Amino acid sequence: MIDRRRFIGKAGSLASLPFLLFGIFLLRCEVSLAEEEKVTLTFQEFKSSCIDLGHYDSKRRQLTVRFVNRNAERFYCYQNVPRDVWRRLEALNESGGVGNYLNETVVQHPHKYPFQELSLRKFRTVATKTKKAEDSK
Repeated sequence: MIDRRRFIGKAGSLASLPFLLFGIFLLRCEVSLAEEEKVTLTFQEFKSSCIDLGHYDSKRRQLTVRFVNRNAERFYCYQNVPRDVWRRLEALNESGGVGNYLNETVVQHPHKYPFQELSLRKFRTVATKTKKAEDSK
């Protein structure tokens, strides 16, 4: 953490004003980054050979998934994904076909659903919903 008093004291004269402004910008970024780290996403587990974790943010229309057999901290966040896609993935989680649907609907259409790679070290998981004994009759 940067000591603000020492930082501002070293800024000195008006000649170093750009340095001071840049330093204030960095300090604000540091606070912003610290706040972002506090947010911990909760992922749903998937019984799929394609993805093992998924999260949907309906306000931002973002689908974040972790693909099986890849780096455990590497996630992919897809933008502009309709809620119906997430609902369908949840439904397919029970019956199968998650990977095919995700690939055909989202992954193969980066122009429609742009994505970015994320590295997440801290996250929570929620176990997949299991059918009750009554439901299987």
